Amino acid sequence: MLALANFSITYQNNFVNQKIKKLKIWILLHISLLIKHNNIMKKFVLSIICVFIFVFVALTYIGNYFYDVAINRDTATNLLMGKFDIQSAVEQSSVYRSILYASTDVEESSTDDSFAAEVILENQAVEQKWSITSYDGYALKGVCYMQPEHSDKWLVAVHGYRGSRSQVISPALSFFAKGYNVLAIDCRGHGESEGKYIGMGWHDRIDVLAWIKEVLRVSPNSEIVLYGISMGGATVLMTAGEAMPKNVAAVISDCAYSDVYSQFAYQVKTFLKMPEFPLVSATSLICSIRANYLFEEATALSQVKKSSVPILFIHGDLDKIVPVSMAYQLYESATGEKELLVVRGAKHGVSYSENPDLYWTTVFSFLDKYVK
Repeated sequence: MLALANFSITYQNNFVNQKIKKLKIWILLHISLLIKHNNIMKKFVLSIICVFIFVFVALTYIGNYFYDVAINRDTATNLLMGKFDIQSAVEQSSVYRSILYASTDVEESSTDDSFAAEVILENQAVEQKWSITSYDGYALKGVCYMQPEHSDKWLVAVHGYRGSRSQVISPALSFFAKGYNVLAIDCRGHGESEGKYIGMGWHDRIDVLAWIKEVLRVSPNSEIVLYGISMGGATVLMTAGEAMPKNVAAVISDCAYSDVYSQFAYQVKTFLKMPEFPLVSATSLICSIRANYLFEEATALSQVKKSSVPILFIHGDLDKIVPVSMAYQLYESATGEKELLVVRGAKHGVSYSENPDLYWTTVFSFLDKYVK
């Protein structure tokens, strides 16, 4: 019996030892699998981090690249292929002409007319150099052409993208002939005004409010018309959505874009044959960092919805820089008194010279309803 008991105990010990051994093997196997799994997970996580870093760096580079091309006032920037001279690119490439200069048609078609108009204004008007300081400290410049005789009718004229006040002198002459004092301004980042970046109308809208205040300081009883071409057209529409004094009688917007994001998206898809995402989105994000505004927030569409000032929208049906469809969108979005003139055969910013009779008849018939 004792031998049998010893055998039973020995058997049980062996059985237990075998179970413990198998358990150890099972534990070691699973630990090995966990370690292998963890290594795979670590590699996967590391790969995801590397991809994220690569995408982040790529989008940052792309955003900065196109910010320098489109928004930065400095048109000679160190880019991928060394010293990139935008002016040289403009002279050599029709694509860059369209992308960089939304006002190309305006500038090419009206240089001589603008010079002649400026000479006429200088001979007939009382010319004054004006200057104000923007809300963020930039010195902004403008030229005022006063009527020889007192007049309370005022025009604030706003030029286009990468232009200057001389761009609007030719159409402004027609307003001067109707008795308006003309204030032609240089937007921030343009002409003689200070500024390291182009505001695309969004920050410029605040600047225009400051110019209006300056007009009222000189002429408290003034009736003011805001007039802009291309980016200037978008600027006066964006201004119209802000709280303005009752002295602002009307707004005239010629070939304005609906919003900055859609305008750049259209340019990128049409001329560069590239998708808007991620290029435009990345540039917008960089713009928010370097210029303190997003393309998405810079919208005339939302501004005209808030405006109670009468607005005349003008656009050429052959405009390839800002599509005429944007004029229809803006017109539909406006909630106040409004009119729309689409000039047949007119390209970007030249409606007033393509069909001057129709253009000026429409403009002054519109203004006669709101300006005494």
